[in-house]
Amino acid sequence: MAKEIEETKEEEIPNSELVDLKKELEKLKNDRDMLMATVDKKALATYYMRNKDKAPSVVRVRTMNEKVIVGWKTVEDKGSYKIAGTGNWTEKQVIELMYEDKKTQKMDYMDFVRRYGTIKAKVKSTTEDEMTGAMVFKVIREDNGQELIIGSTYVN
Repeated sequence: MAKEIEETKEEEIPNSELVDLKKELEKLKNDRDMLMATVDKKALATYYMRNKDKAPSVVRVRTMNEKVIVGWKTVEDKGSYKIAGTGNWTEKQVIELMYEDKKTQKMDYMDFVRRYGTIKAKVKSTTEDEMTGAMVFKVIREDNGQELIIGSTYVN
């Protein structure tokens, strides 16, 4: 018995349908970028810890003054309060940045938000910190090949 070979027909997709698909893809990319920019970093780190196979292969590492930031902590958080006389609301938040060279720097949180930069790094491996249970990335900087170990909370 001879097997019948089915011939596949090439179907042409209408141009208007391709344009619609491209628009939808662009919208999804924009939505993804917006969600990644506004996501709660701690929740994202927890998600990656539970779903290690879905961890990103390229991440952005934060920098300040050409130094890589490997961690930070809140030093002062006075919350929102009203300034007497002007009626303006303000908040006092101070963080301490920890750099790759083990040096630290204190600065206002809003200064940090306005001034930090990012560099791309390729994820070499992921492990779970035995002490905290947090996910840790071993990354290689794309700009100079330097290898860093950094917590998932401090990337992207």
